[in-house]
Amino acid sequence: MTLSISTSVLTSGEHPKTLTKRIKPLSGVRVLVVEDDILQALALETVIADLGGCVLANAYSFEQAMKVIKNAKFDCAVLDINLRGTLSFAIADLLQQRGVPVLFCTAYANAATAFAGRGPMACLEKPIQKIELRDALLGILKRTPS
Repeated sequence: MTLSISTSVLTSGEHPKTLTKRIKPLSGVRVLVVEDDILQALALETVIADLGGCVLANAYSFEQAMKVIKNAKFDCAVLDINLRGTLSFAIADLLQQRGVPVLFCTAYANAATAFAGRGPMACLEKPIQKIELRDALLGILKRTPS
């Protein structure tokens, strides 16, 4: 899986250096992945698992994501912005109301700027690389109020 990072994303100084040096820096982190492309979702799940995280659920549609959110608690979420023509901003808003930080992964470089959420949020441009995903997730987790 090859990826590139949006320039609007976190800088290297925004993630905890000690965590990035760990073999499994996302150890114990529970992640929700919302992605309408099943292969992309499974690739994200593999990378997150390699980093020590646990994808508690993959949701492949807006409706599926809304159901999953009601039944589980997550430490953070990775959302595709465009879910077969439906924007995931309502999902992001609901997650942020519950204190869950959001990472948008999208092929639409500036689309996340339209999201007016209030909690920790970052955006990566597809395709996504493992190191950028790690840094972005650690960054939003670090900025989440305890």
